[in-house]
Amino acid sequence: MGPWVHDAPTAPEQPWTLEELRLAIQRPKLKKSPDETSLTAELLQAAPEEFLAQTLAAFNIILEFGRIRGTWKLTTFSVLPKKPRATQTTDLRRIASSRLFYKVFGYLILGRVAEILEVKQPEEQHGFRPGRRLEEHLLTANLLLDKAAAAGIRVWIVGNSRRTRGSRTLSVVVRECI
Repeated sequence: MGPWVHDAPTAPEQPWTLEELRLAIQRPKLKKSPDETSLTAELLQAAPEEFLAQTLAAFNIILEFGRIRGTWKLTTFSVLPKKPRATQTTDLRRIASSRLFYKVFGYLILGRVAEILEVKQPEEQHGFRPGRRLEEHLLTANLLLDKAAAAGIRVWIVGNSRRTRGSRTLSVVVRECI
């Protein structure tokens, strides 16, 4: 495979609009735990126009200068017991929490590049994108494993066997296909 060809415009990126921000704010899932600053998606979606305007100005400064606050990159992990008196790691549920503003910033970027990705992204990178079938995910996993094995790289696969496809768990489907 040859070098990546970049044919996008080289002009500075246009600032994000309030409409793009509103669309990005609608993307995070509702009824989730607050981030470490106590911000929830519901609060952000109900924010007044003045707050959105200030948030948009901050995001556009980040877009222009390319610097993101280090605290945005922080992910906090919480461990909750699935049942009383949890004694094994399988009895625990791990929850990752990222800063909501960082997620919204990512959705702003995705809003700009989603169409380009659909057209320009190589097929072998499509497997783990939303809207793809299980078979495409497994094909991508197999390609990754083959290339890793050829390069002598050990790969660990961690999955959630509670997800089902019909009456079979995902782990059974993966074992059958790999």
